[in-house]
Amino acid sequence: MVRGMKFYIKRLIYAVATSALQFPGVWYADAVAGSDNINGVYTVFAGKQYANSTCSFLCSGPNWGTNGQFSWSVKVTFGQSAASYIGATGTCFANNPIEYYDWNKLWGKARCGYAHSHQTDSDRFVWRRLQNFSNPANCGNVPNCSGIQLATYSYDAGTTPYPNENWDLSKTFSTILQPDVAYILGMESFSNGTVLHSLRSHDGTLLESKINIHTNLCMNYEQGTVLGLYFGGSCTAPQSISVLYAAVAGPTVSPSKGPNISPASTGTPTAPPSSPTLGPVTPRPTTRKPTRKPTRKKSI
Repeated sequence: MVRGMKFYIKRLIYAVATSALQFPGVWYADAVAGSDNINGVYTVFAGKQYANSTCSFLCSGPNWGTNGQFSWSVKVTFGQSAASYIGATGTCFANNPIEYYDWNKLWGKARCGYAHSHQTDSDRFVWRRLQNFSNPANCGNVPNCSGIQLATYSYDAGTTPYPNENWDLSKTFSTILQPDVAYILGMESFSNGTVLHSLRSHDGTLLESKINIHTNLCMNYEQGTVLGLYFGGSCTAPQSISVLYAAVAGPTVSPSKGPNISPASTGTPTAPPSSPTLGPVTPRPTTRKPTRKPTRKKSI
């Protein structure tokens, strides 16, 4: 118990110290609370799951710091392999193609405090290769097109979206992302437990938004460790996959009770995106849910 308390105290001190040193005078109210974000190119190498790691045993990912902003954003650009990865013969994907429906982690943060586990409370954007990309209907009758699907994925007091079918904690965007194109992801947290996830084009035009709803109404809901790129799911990356992250400037907003759109909103785009954004590209498989929860040992 004493050892555990020392760990949490050290972690909290680190969060406060690094934020004050790295962001003096920036984000004013959040300078002490922590305002780190992911910046630069991160790669999950073939056969791995954690970003920038060649580890084979007891692995862990990069330390992306902590964030205490009520509203924050990041610009992401996927590499080509994120839209077209295919498992070779004899690999995890080839042996069980349903694994392609697993979501991979992209960006987000934990909730309810800097020392609080993200596997208990957190919000993230997740992604996967466009399913059935050989179907011309997916991309305006262009055969063998490729793309990337995006979704929200939250943990709420230990409850996960799958296998419990909790759709308050996971929603899939209809917009199909393209590799080598920059998009802005935004996340805004509110005291009533709602979290607004926004998808914008590189110039800030809103394409779509989704809202997740938490029942755990913790007081420090805006504070948590930053979470970044991770592949899986159950399978390791069949090819090396890279994502470029870039900081997005702008002040944090003051906390408010809730978003100014209904939680039931489907996030209809305010302007048409440059790439085709058709509805769901494939029906969900009957044998297994398309966005299942990763196995316990793989859950990050």
